[in-house]
Amino acid sequence: HLAVTGTLVNRETTELKADISIERLAVTDVTAFVPDWPIKRDLTGSAAVNGPFSDLAVNLNLAAAGAKVQADLNLDVTRASPRYQGRAKITGFDIRTLLEQENLAGILSGTVQAQGSGFELDAIQAQASVSMRGAAVAGWALGEVSVEGSLRDRIATMDGKLKSNLGGATWRGQIAIKDKLAYDLAISVNDLDISKTAADGSALQGNLNFKGAIEGS
Repeated sequence: HLAVTGTLVNRETTELKADISIERLAVTDVTAFVPDWPIKRDLTGSAAVNGPFSDLAVNLNLAAAGAKVQADLNLDVTRASPRYQGRAKITGFDIRTLLEQENLAGILSGTVQAQGSGFELDAIQAQASVSMRGAAVAGWALGEVSVEGSLRDRIATMDGKLKSNLGGATWRGQIAIKDKLAYDLAISVNDLDISKTAADGSALQGNLNFKGAIEGS
């Protein structure tokens, strides 16, 4: 069930005021319009849209199986390439529950800020700060992972950290998304207890330390 109430006023500029209430939006409802929708749990929440089409203010609140998304956006949809800027906050996103991925687990939280005009990478700037508790990949228990990154002028930068009682790791670098995909990345792993990372405890014994770099296009 989803309800929409509001007004559309056409004076010198068209103004919209609308409130959307989502009592429950089932997965089958969403996939009827978005076939590749990844979330596997029902949605609840609300949205509010207010202002002229040249400066629409959008406030969005969604929840699903304990996860919450809160976003504030400003849009100018009067241009050939819509202009936008906004910020979104995600909390309690259980990857295994919401995406039904057997080989990936963790509780994701973070913030994303973006602004741009249209969807060409040249005109998009973004920043993100994301952390994951209880991260696990293909049976490997990784612990707490945090990543900070940005996108500007077709260059994506990334700094990440792994921290747990199993050991630690850091990585940083950048990827240039231009005529060729060029990358320059470095990683450092410190005292990673290999035997504890495997879910069944049958991994090789010992602590792993190494530094590495990869560069190319």
